[in-house]
Amino acid sequence: MIFIDNTIILEKTNGTDGQIRGLYDMLIKRTYNISNTTLLSIEENIYFAQDHPYRTWYLIRDYFNYIGTACLMMSNCVGINLITNFKMFSKIIEKY
Repeated sequence: MIFIDNTIILEKTNGTDGQIRGLYDMLIKRTYNISNTTLLSIEENIYFAQDHPYRTWYLIRDYFNYIGTACLMMSNCVGINLITNFKMFSKIIEKY
């Protein structure tokens, strides 16, 4: 885990049931999607979470909830998706 400050944590994605549920909940709440144009089924989400195409992938959470994701793609591009608390964006970029 990487602690951004006293309230925000980057948690490496490893495909646990809790993380998969959190990823799916965030996917449902997204306003904008770049890579997927239709909502994945829960089964498709499980497969994606366990066999993701990223160099590294983190869940962003506060003490109690997942609030976003951060990934480093194979092309060395960084993707950050926040569901809430957009004020934390610059802090996450600095640490990531």
